[in-house]
Amino acid sequence: MKLGIPILLVLLLAGCAGNGGSIAGSKRVVSVVAQDFVHVFKQIPEVAPTAVTLQLDRSLIDNEPLWRNFVHTFTRNGYKTEQVSAGDGDNRFWVHTFERQKEGTGLLVYEVGIGSIGLRREYIPTESGKVKPLGTMYVKGAELDSIDFDESLWSESARDENTDNGESNPATGTLSTSNGIGNLAVNDRSVFEDELLGLVDVDERILVFPEAT
Repeated sequence: MKLGIPILLVLLLAGCAGNGGSIAGSKRVVSVVAQDFVHVFKQIPEVAPTAVTLQLDRSLIDNEPLWRNFVHTFTRNGYKTEQVSAGDGDNRFWVHTFERQKEGTGLLVYEVGIGSIGLRREYIPTESGKVKPLGTMYVKGAELDSIDFDESLWSESARDENTDNGESNPATGTLSTSNGIGNLAVNDRSVFEDELLGLVDVDERILVFPEAT
Protein backbone atom coordinates (compact mmCIF):
# COMPACT_ATOMS: atom_id res chain seq x y z
CA MET A 1 0.00 0.00 0.00
CA LYS A 2 1.51 3.33 -1.03
CA LEU A 3 1.50 6.51 0.98
CA GLY A 4 -1.45 8.76 0.31
CA ILE A 5 -3.75 6.10 -1.13
CA PRO A 6 -7.43 6.98 -0.46
CA ILE A 7 -9.53 4.68 1.69
CA LEU A 8 -13.27 4.22 1.20
CA LEU A 9 -15.26 3.92 4.41
CA VAL A 10 -18.28 1.65 4.16
CA LEU A 11 -20.36 0.39 7.07
CA LEU A 12 -21.69 -3.11 6.63
CA LEU A 13 -24.55 -3.53 9.04
CA ALA A 14 -25.54 -6.86 10.51
CA GLY A 15 -27.02 -8.14 13.73
CA CYS A 16 -26.82 -5.57 16.50
CA ALA A 17 -25.01 -3.05 14.31
CA GLY A 18 -28.32 -1.93 12.88
CA ASN A 19 -29.96 -1.63 16.27
CA GLY A 20 -29.61 1.92 17.49
CA GLY A 21 -30.72 0.87 20.99
CA SER A 22 -28.12 -1.86 21.38
CA ILE A 23 -25.15 -1.41 23.67
CA ALA A 24 -22.94 -2.34 20.69
CA GLY A 25 -24.04 0.80 18.86
CA SER A 26 -24.22 3.23 21.78
CA LYS A 27 -22.01 6.32 21.50
CA ARG A 28 -20.27 5.60 24.79
CA VAL A 29 -19.35 2.03 23.85
CA VAL A 30 -18.41 2.81 20.25
CA SER A 31 -16.15 5.62 21.44
CA VAL A 32 -13.93 3.34 23.52
CA VAL A 33 -14.04 0.38 21.13
CA ALA A 34 -13.16 2.56 18.14
CA GLN A 35 -10.25 4.05 20.09
CA ASP A 36 -8.99 0.53 20.77
CA PHE A 37 -8.92 -0.25 17.04
CA VAL A 38 -7.48 3.16 16.10
CA HIS A 39 -4.52 2.62 18.42
CA VAL A 40 -3.58 -0.50 16.46
CA PHE A 41 -4.25 0.94 12.99
CA LYS A 42 -2.05 3.97 13.81
CA GLN A 43 0.87 1.64 14.46
CA ILE A 44 0.58 -0.22 11.14
CA PRO A 45 2.58 1.81 8.58
CA GLU A 46 0.30 1.01 5.63
CA VAL A 47 -2.78 2.46 7.35
CA ALA A 48 -1.29 5.10 9.64
CA PRO A 49 -2.85 8.61 9.49
CA THR A 50 0.07 9.89 7.39
CA ALA A 51 -0.35 7.08 4.86
CA VAL A 52 -4.06 7.14 4.01
CA THR A 53 -6.98 9.47 3.42
CA LEU A 54 -10.32 8.13 4.58
CA GLN A 55 -13.05 8.39 1.95
CA LEU A 56 -16.49 8.67 3.53
CA ASP A 57 -19.63 7.35 1.87
CA ARG A 58 -22.01 10.35 1.76
CA SER A 59 -25.06 8.10 2.10
CA LEU A 60 -23.94 6.95 5.56
CA ILE A 61 -22.87 10.23 7.13
CA ASP A 62 -26.37 11.38 8.10
CA ASN A 63 -28.01 8.00 8.58
CA GLU A 64 -25.77 5.76 10.66
CA PRO A 65 -24.82 6.88 14.20
CA LEU A 66 -22.51 3.88 14.68
CA TRP A 67 -20.62 4.78 11.51
CA ARG A 68 -20.37 8.46 12.48
CA ASN A 69 -19.01 7.60 15.90
CA PHE A 70 -16.27 5.45 14.37
CA VAL A 71 -15.39 8.18 11.87
CA HIS A 72 -15.24 10.80 14.63
CA THR A 73 -12.72 8.71 16.55
CA PHE A 74 -10.54 8.25 13.47
CA THR A 75 -10.52 11.97 12.62
CA ARG A 76 -9.81 12.88 16.24
CA ASN A 77 -6.70 10.72 15.94
CA GLY A 78 -5.32 12.52 12.91
CA TYR A 79 -6.93 10.73 9.96
CA LYS A 80 -7.85 12.95 7.00
CA THR A 81 -11.21 12.43 5.29
CA GLU A 82 -13.11 13.28 2.14
CA GLN A 83 -16.66 12.52 1.08
CA VAL A 84 -17.32 10.35 -1.95
CA SER A 85 -20.26 8.63 -3.60
CA ALA A 86 -21.05 5.07 -2.62
CA GLY A 87 -18.82 2.64 -4.47
CA ASP A 88 -16.06 5.15 -5.23
CA GLY A 89 -12.50 4.52 -4.11
CA ASP A 90 -10.07 1.67 -4.52
CA ASN A 91 -10.24 0.49 -0.93
CA ARG A 92 -12.70 0.53 1.92
CA PHE A 93 -12.99 0.86 5.66
CA TRP A 94 -15.53 -1.60 6.98
CA VAL A 95 -17.16 -2.14 10.34
CA HIS A 96 -19.17 -5.19 11.29
CA THR A 97 -20.50 -6.01 14.75
CA PHE A 98 -22.68 -8.78 16.10
CA GLU A 99 -23.49 -10.52 19.34
CA ARG A 100 -22.64 -14.11 20.19
CA GLN A 101 -22.94 -16.38 23.20
CA LYS A 102 -19.94 -17.97 24.89
CA GLU A 103 -20.54 -20.23 27.86
CA GLY A 104 -23.82 -18.46 28.55
CA THR A 105 -22.32 -14.97 28.37
CA GLY A 106 -23.31 -12.49 25.68
CA LEU A 107 -20.29 -11.04 23.89
CA LEU A 108 -19.94 -8.18 21.40
CA VAL A 109 -17.74 -8.91 18.39
CA TYR A 110 -16.29 -6.04 16.35
CA GLU A 111 -14.54 -6.50 13.00
CA VAL A 112 -12.89 -3.41 11.51
CA GLY A 113 -10.81 -3.11 8.37
CA ILE A 114 -8.98 -0.62 6.19
CA GLY A 115 -8.51 -2.09 2.73
CA SER A 116 -7.05 -5.57 3.04
CA ILE A 117 -5.97 -5.08 6.66
CA GLY A 118 -8.57 -6.32 9.13
CA LEU A 119 -8.79 -6.38 12.92
CA ARG A 120 -11.11 -8.30 15.19
CA ARG A 121 -11.75 -8.31 18.92
CA GLU A 122 -14.42 -9.46 21.36
CA TYR A 123 -15.76 -7.37 24.23
CA ILE A 124 -17.93 -8.18 27.22
CA PRO A 125 -20.59 -5.75 28.52
CA THR A 126 -20.39 -4.73 32.17
CA GLU A 127 -23.29 -4.24 34.57
CA SER A 128 -22.82 -0.47 34.38
CA GLY A 129 -23.45 -0.41 30.63
CA LYS A 130 -19.81 -0.16 29.58
CA VAL A 131 -17.56 -2.75 27.94
CA LYS A 132 -14.14 -4.27 28.49
CA PRO A 133 -11.97 -6.15 25.98
CA LEU A 134 -12.04 -9.92 26.22
CA GLY A 135 -8.73 -11.43 25.22
CA THR A 136 -6.64 -10.53 22.23
CA MET A 137 -6.89 -8.34 19.15
CA TYR A 138 -6.48 -10.28 15.90
CA VAL A 139 -5.12 -8.91 12.63
CA LYS A 140 -4.93 -10.03 9.01
CA GLY A 141 -3.13 -8.45 6.09
CA ALA A 142 -0.39 -6.60 7.97
CA GLU A 143 3.23 -7.58 8.30
CA LEU A 144 3.63 -8.35 11.98
CA ASP A 145 7.25 -7.21 11.98
CA SER A 146 6.14 -3.79 10.73
CA ILE A 147 3.88 -3.07 13.70
CA ASP A 148 5.80 -0.81 16.05
CA PHE A 149 3.88 -0.65 19.30
CA ASP A 150 3.81 2.58 21.26
CA GLU A 151 4.12 1.32 24.81
CA SER A 152 2.44 4.46 26.17
CA LEU A 153 -0.87 3.18 24.78
CA TRP A 154 -0.79 -0.01 26.83
CA SER A 155 -0.73 -0.82 30.51
CA GLU A 156 -0.02 -3.75 32.77
CA SER A 157 -3.37 -3.17 34.45
CA ALA A 158 -6.67 -2.97 32.62
CA ARG A 159 -8.43 -1.21 35.50
CA ASP A 160 -9.95 2.19 34.90
CA GLU A 161 -13.29 3.92 35.30
CA ASN A 162 -14.49 3.04 31.86
CA THR A 163 -13.78 -0.69 31.73
CA ASP A 164 -14.81 -1.78 35.24
CA ASN A 165 -12.09 -4.38 34.85
CA GLY A 166 -9.82 -5.04 37.81
CA GLU A 167 -7.87 -7.91 36.31
CA SER A 168 -4.16 -7.56 35.63
CA ASN A 169 -2.82 -8.40 32.21
CA PRO A 170 0.95 -7.79 31.89
CA ALA A 171 2.27 -6.28 28.67
CA THR A 172 4.26 -8.98 26.94
CA GLY A 173 5.95 -6.77 24.34
CA THR A 174 5.89 -9.58 21.79
CA LEU A 175 3.86 -10.53 18.74
CA SER A 176 2.88 -14.09 18.00
CA THR A 177 0.76 -16.23 15.75
CA SER A 178 -2.23 -18.03 17.19
CA ASN A 179 -3.05 -21.62 16.36
CA GLY A 180 -6.38 -21.97 18.10
CA ILE A 181 -8.47 -19.13 16.72
CA GLY A 182 -10.79 -20.95 14.37
CA ASN A 183 -13.78 -20.17 16.54
CA LEU A 184 -12.85 -16.48 16.48
CA ALA A 185 -11.67 -16.09 12.91
CA VAL A 186 -14.56 -18.02 11.40
CA ASN A 187 -18.06 -17.40 12.67
CA ASP A 188 -21.18 -18.31 10.75
CA ARG A 189 -22.68 -14.91 11.55
CA SER A 190 -19.72 -13.02 10.12
CA VAL A 191 -19.93 -11.65 6.59
CA PHE A 192 -16.14 -11.40 6.50
CA GLU A 193 -15.19 -15.07 6.87
CA ASP A 194 -12.92 -15.12 3.82
CA GLU A 195 -11.24 -11.84 4.75
CA LEU A 196 -10.68 -12.89 8.34
CA LEU A 197 -9.25 -16.35 7.69
CA GLY A 198 -5.64 -16.37 8.75
CA LEU A 199 -6.01 -13.80 11.50
CA VAL A 200 -3.09 -13.75 13.88
CA ASP A 201 -2.71 -12.52 17.42
CA VAL A 202 -1.57 -8.89 17.55
CA ASP A 203 -0.75 -9.03 21.21
CA GLU A 204 -2.22 -10.25 24.47
CA ARG A 205 -2.05 -6.81 26.00
CA ILE A 206 -5.31 -5.18 27.04
CA LEU A 207 -5.66 -1.51 26.25
CA VAL A 208 -6.65 0.83 29.05
CA PHE A 209 -9.54 2.71 27.51
CA PRO A 210 -9.71 6.49 27.76
CA GLU A 211 -12.83 7.97 29.29
CA ALA A 212 -15.67 7.93 26.76
CA THR A 213 -16.96 11.26 25.51
